[in-house]
Amino acid sequence: MSKEKNLPKSSVFLILVLEEKTAEEVSTFLKIQPDFSGVNSLGQRIWQIYSKEKSDSNLEKHIESILKKIATVREEFKKLNQNHIATLYCSIEFSNQTKTSIELSSRTLTLLGNSGVKLEITRWQNDKLDSPSIRIL
Repeated sequence: MSKEKNLPKSSVFLILVLEEKTAEEVSTFLKIQPDFSGVNSLGQRIWQIYSKEKSDSNLEKHIESILKKIATVREEFKKLNQNHIATLYCSIEFSNQTKTSIELSSRTLTLLGNSGVKLEITRWQNDKLDSPSIRIL
């Protein structure tokens, strides 16, 4: 089996559900252009950025990629979190039985906590939802 086949596939999205500001106002306030903005399937207005790491990069690397994007505007980001819901959605797919768990460093967890972001991890096994999402609020 190739090394790539053994690695879990990951993706990470940071989504702000907009209650008061428009996507354009958020972009101007943070000086960050979203990778997507619009209306989600629940009819909520959202502003979204995502990790551009390869899917076989480890989950923590994806999370760090997002945290780096907001690092220079973390105080402004915290202010947005007072009136908007910010969630870091992590999706991880385990394609075989050699690895079935993930770890996040205390540093990453501290940075997430300090940013006021909710964390949701969805686990997949061979293209099927394996377990309910894990939410850390």
